[in-house]
Amino acid sequence: MTSFISNLPTGADLEGVLLSFVRLQNTYNVSSRDMASGYILGIKVPTLTAFDCFDIGLFMFKKGYNRLAIQWFFTTLTKQPEIKSTKQNIKILRSIVIGLIENAKRQEIKAEKETRMRIAFTTLQKDDDSKFKQNLTAELHAMVKNKTIQFYGPELDRNLKVNKNYEFLCRRQILYSEGYCKYLGYPFIGFVYRPIKIEVINKSPRILVVHDIINMDVISHFTAKSFQLSRSEVVNLKGRTINDSNVQSDHRTSSTFKYLDDTDYPAVSRLNNFLERLTGLRMNNKQADHFQIVNYGIGGEYKPHYDWVEEKYLSDVDIGGSTVFPHLNIAVPPKKGSAIFFTNLDEKGHGDSLTLHAGCPVFFGSKWIANKWVHTKNQDMNFLQTVPSVWM
Repeated sequence: MTSFISNLPTGADLEGVLLSFVRLQNTYNVSSRDMASGYILGIKVPTLTAFDCFDIGLFMFKKGYNRLAIQWFFTTLTKQPEIKSTKQNIKILRSIVIGLIENAKRQEIKAEKETRMRIAFTTLQKDDDSKFKQNLTAELHAMVKNKTIQFYGPELDRNLKVNKNYEFLCRRQILYSEGYCKYLGYPFIGFVYRPIKIEVINKSPRILVVHDIINMDVISHFTAKSFQLSRSEVVNLKGRTINDSNVQSDHRTSSTFKYLDDTDYPAVSRLNNFLERLTGLRMNNKQADHFQIVNYGIGGEYKPHYDWVEEKYLSDVDIGGSTVFPHLNIAVPPKKGSAIFFTNLDEKGHGDSLTLHAGCPVFFGSKWIANKWVHTKNQDMNFLQTVPSVWM
């Protein structure tokens, strides 16, 4: 019995689900009415009752999402005729909901005033190591002056241009700025019989998608790690020891499995060897990190961030889950068996701000990816560029 109870959803699990509603509504511009209707973006889902809507609205109200809370409370009222109860109980519920709507409106006005005051009297410290905070503060100061702030409280960062574009790209799903495709041939017999399908998404910084390079055996091996997943973490820039070098964050809502040594597994080792022949980049333990398997459930996302990554898609996603580059206006949807390659350093080894990228929230389905970080030292960074084409 104890084991059974320990596997039941906790209060933290419920909170995570409700916060995913916030991400999905905001990112994909879906109203509470649509979320409760039983059909979202053309897909049939369970219908929410008036009491479901009330509970969601109450949660958002308590968390400071007043704008969304008001939506859910109004949806509660529209679903009131569906309630099977006495007229007196329905009247009491209606009175409570109307009171909460008025309270949420007052709280939103209060949050607006407090936000404007806080921004107006806040200056960013020179030693602040967060580029996002620097951009956000500068833009918000201008918005206070121009009276153009739209979101307050926990939604404040949605005012940032990069986050607005992030949400826009997520809604578009597929968007390339300068793409073309070609087949690549190598002096290896395996590649002659199975030409490599390359899609050049962007030339500078280089972003490539390589299609159909991960077989089902490898995908099955990776996704079999589902029972060994733990909450994903991000780098803690303020950490002082190895014990606090990484922390959990709402910035990244997913689950991760990290290989201690991916060369111990034949299927993964063969994939590393294949990638080394394909790219010309060394995948040994000194020049590349071990694979990291990541699963994003419904509402799971990774907000805009920087890193050098070689990301392989292990599943298709019904709606959502694209990898987007807000500064480049590029959105790449996940496709099972494909890999996206990109660098985040320029020719001098400095970080390229244009490679800011993000993983959009998954609306329907489940997104599985395998990350491989490759270091630039002693590597030929013209990977997949100097290889001759067999067909254009």
